[in-house]
Amino acid sequence: MNSYTFKTESVILNAGSAGNDYGIKCKEMIHVDIADKKLKGIKNSIVANIECMPFESDKFDYIICVGSVINYSDAFASLSEFYRVLKKNGILIFEYENSKGYEYLGKEEFKQDAILTNIIYMGEKHQQWLYSYKYIERILNELNFNVLKKIPFHICDGLLSHFICDTNAVNMGNILDKVCKQIPFIKNHGNNNIMICKK
Repeated sequence: MNSYTFKTESVILNAGSAGNDYGIKCKEMIHVDIADKKLKGIKNSIVANIECMPFESDKFDYIICVGSVINYSDAFASLSEFYRVLKKNGILIFEYENSKGYEYLGKEEFKQDAILTNIIYMGEKHQQWLYSYKYIERILNELNFNVLKKIPFHICDGLLSHFICDTNAVNMGNILDKVCKQIPFIKNHGNNNIMICKK
């Protein structure tokens, strides 16, 4: 978010925000999260599911949805809802976890369009969806979103985690990612992707 410039007069939907405004300056930011405790004390916050939100159509200049929010929902339903509430020429910035990530190499999840999987996050077991880039791209095309940019990251740590402990893999992966992002075949294997799209 730090590298993207938002217009100060804009109205922003921060979907799955957990109350984090990322330091963005704007006219108005509306926070949405399904977890009510995360929005406690947050101004302009609404508890809602991103697949069906209580907003009129064509309301927002920007939508931000980062973290693994999309992976805990139906990607088509969520992206369709984002399209509905985004103004014409509005910008959607979202992140998702990629089934083509090297973390899943050799596993059932690898390269699947959409597959439900179990993960361990901060010592707790979670169930979430993984989506392939091609699947997400098909949805965006069907909804008439124009993809402006795709930013892969966590490319190498997934591969390194097969050989060394997770902490060292992440540290080394962060260094190697700068190079790997420049290599077309390898960059498609980012465990996470950020998509910047225009309606």
